[in-house]
Amino acid sequence: MTISAVFFDIDGTLIDSKGKVLDSTKHAVKAMKEAGIICGIATGRGPLAILPEIRALGFDVYVTYNGQFVYTEEEILRAESITDEMLRKLARVGEKQQRQLLFCSDNMVMGHWLLELGQKSWVQNLRRVLPKSWHLKRSNFEKKIHQQVRQPNLVPVHYTKLRILEKPIYQCLLASPESEQKKLIQLFPECTITRSNPYMVDIIAKGGSKWEGIQSAASYFSFDLSQTMAFGDSFNDQEMLESVGVGIAMGNAESLIKDIADEVTLDHNEDGILESLQKYGVLAKEKEQ
Repeated sequence: MTISAVFFDIDGTLIDSKGKVLDSTKHAVKAMKEAGIICGIATGRGPLAILPEIRALGFDVYVTYNGQFVYTEEEILRAESITDEMLRKLARVGEKQQRQLLFCSDNMVMGHWLLELGQKSWVQNLRRVLPKSWHLKRSNFEKKIHQQVRQPNLVPVHYTKLRILEKPIYQCLLASPESEQKKLIQLFPECTITRSNPYMVDIIAKGGSKWEGIQSAASYFSFDLSQTMAFGDSFNDQEMLESVGVGIAMGNAESLIKDIADEVTLDHNEDGILESLQKYGVLAKEKEQ
């Protein structure tokens, strides 16, 4: 099978549990680019949270905010923002209930201070310099963060007065347990609500997804969508992995994601990405090179 483009989720996929890109993955991206294969990011993160180490790999396209903001180094390919009416509703609900909420534009995030902090790329790098005894599995780390923000804000946040609401907003983050998912879908039917972990939801315009963003990239680069491959691990990767030519779930992926994927590879701390690329003939095995 010919593969013309490969897309990678970031958290739990492209980076390991210490927040680093494995050397084998760096080698794979470099080799694919040299072979003329389009390499892209497909993440729930926004542009501000793309690690310098990832940018340094020279990806051709970045599908960010779960497909709502897609860009290359030269231009913006897709920018689907949440409607003003929906933003006002989100702000009112967040303010009334004093929920932990974050509004995300192309170059700015504003809202609850801890969620703002979590979007900084330098914060994402902290795991590299912390003592080994401090390293937590992603789920445990997120659980500890959630324990800090799940209660109503001690200091009220006036979301309706945030100046960022004057800009196009591509995604909102809301601290929310999985048990609240159905309630949120009923409360905000005009939005798509997805999540990449059990403690936070991503709220985007109705119908948005990473797959929609990948389609925008396909139109720009003129590659066949049936010749795409994608790697992911969480719920917001589902539509992407179901729709691409070959969907690969990481060994650490959610059970649902493993079930719908074409292949389950090794987890993100091992060389699963390189192994799958070699298995499907995207890259030659070392002994064949």
